[in-house]
Amino acid sequence: GVNKRAWVVPLANDFSNFNAGLLFADAMIRTGRVKTALVVVGCNWSRYVDYHTPQAISAADGAAAVVLGVPTRTADANALFEVVDHETATHAEYFGSMFMQGDRRETLPGSKPGAELWTPPYFHITAAGQEGFKTVGVGVAASVASTVMQRSGLTGADVALIGHQASRVLLDQWTKELQPACVVETIAKFANMTVANIAVNLAWSKTNLPIVQDHLVLLALGPDMHANAILLRRGPARS
Repeated sequence: GVNKRAWVVPLANDFSNFNAGLLFADAMIRTGRVKTALVVVGCNWSRYVDYHTPQAISAADGAAAVVLGVPTRTADANALFEVVDHETATHAEYFGSMFMQGDRRETLPGSKPGAELWTPPYFHITAAGQEGFKTVGVGVAASVASTVMQRSGLTGADVALIGHQASRVLLDQWTKELQPACVVETIAKFANMTVANIAVNLAWSKTNLPIVQDHLVLLALGPDMHANAILLRRGPARS
């Protein structure tokens, strides 16, 4: 039922699609190009992993959406979050170390010459990708979050954190390094929903773990590899 004038813009920068969608939508609203934006993320990750590999252990599916726009009432403005700042670190030396691809299989007896069989595409991670995930996923990601907080004069005690939840080790390390006042995560309940992790947990928190802090950091990863942190602030826009 979306308006026919609505422009659907696919983003494929897994797994930081939600952060990118927020940032792009916020920029278009601030410049007056659009009045309202719907950011939607969803994954069926459980269908695209090899269940003989460790990364399949936490594979899960999920979807969530948010609406962005200019508040029409003061009460709304004081209750909602706005995008304040963002920071990204990209380590392109790991590009191609995580990818989706099918595997070639032996042809069946009696097949036509040149005929090939392939498995459906699924997630691959090389040794370099595993090393990159440890390097970028832990230390670099925490540094990106720290940078975006420090620019606004904030410490971990001032913010709530919602991050990518690929593993308990990752979440525990971020918590240790950033020491946020609150961490919203559901890995034991929903596992790793890849592109949907942050959006689902943001929606889940409204009913199950309301965020009382006035600042919220959304910390995402991408398999290029990159880490992105967006800082949100509750309340009306400030000059």
